[in-house]
Amino acid sequence: MKFDNNSLMEEFYNTFIKERYPDITMEESKEICKGPWKYFLFNMESGNFLSIRFKYFGTFVVWPKRALMMLEKLRYRFKKQRIYPDKYERKKEAVLKFLENENNIR
Repeated sequence: MKFDNNSLMEEFYNTFIKERYPDITMEESKEICKGPWKYFLFNMESGNFLSIRFKYFGTFVVWPKRALMMLEKLRYRFKKQRIYPDKYERKKEAVLKFLENENNIR
């Protein structure tokens, strides 16, 4: 059985939210449900590599070896001209900053 994101949110809204919180609309309910994941996506794309903890899901972290692989992949993409130089520099600096902080912590 395959579930659709929208159908799951509708079922959740109709089952739990609608009666308990009549002032909240379906769209507001969707925004509330998606909020933590938007925050997660924003932090991962920002290049800060913060560890993020979600209750019941666990902690999401970037491991140093994974960051090294990201750096290698960036260099490869830059060498093959598959990434713009400014984007390469920005991402490279973020990864190097993370690795430097990791080395200072350990």
